[in-house]
Amino acid sequence: MLQSRLLEKVIGFLSQNRIEYMVTGSVVSSLQGEPRSTHDIDLVVLLKSADAKKLADGFPSPDFYLNINSIEEAIRF
Repeated sequence: MLQSRLLEKVIGFLSQNRIEYMVTGSVVSSLQGEPRSTHDIDLVVLLKSADAKKLADGFPSPDFYLNINSIEEAIRF
């Protein structure tokens, strides 16, 4: 999947589910006029416990790998 398509999918899902997020890193840097040649997408996401299952269900395998236990554990911190 193209990076731009993945970003659209993730942002669409987060917006549709009213999950707060912020895009950071090279994507934002490139949009602000400082192009960077990396192939990653940096996001900060404010997840609540109720969002963990939605997130895992929204990005099913085999195309994605999200471990629901890891998500729930990360939310606790």
